[in-house]
Amino acid sequence: MTFASKSPTAINQIISQLSQHFKLCDLGLTTQLFGIKIDRDHPSCTKSLSQH
Repeated sequence: MTFASKSPTAINQIISQLSQHFKLCDLGLTTQLFGIKIDRDHPSCTKSLSQH
């Protein structure tokens, strides 16, 4: 399951609520979704998508 929000607090609240009912495993940041590669450049605050 992938979550996206401008608010880290909102994501943490959703994860907290779900963890009360389900066993969750945090796999970290999404690097690929539906065959699309997701790259993040934190210093320049950019994200890029590419499909191969």
